[in-house]
Amino acid sequence: MQPARTRDIDRHGGAYGPALQMAMFAEGAPPEPGAVEEFCGRLRHALSAPGEGSAN
Repeated sequence: MQPARTRDIDRHGGAYGPALQMAMFAEGAPPEPGAVEEFCGRLRHALSAPGEGSAN
């Protein structure tokens, strides 16, 4: 997972998804570990069954 913002999409000609990720990696813009962890935490919570993940 790599967080992307509208400015990232615009900078790469409207690319999104895997094409955007590849373009960002090619320019040397890997994801920030803290941003990835935060996103994964939100995703884990959103995808957990009711009652699961509430301790995280």
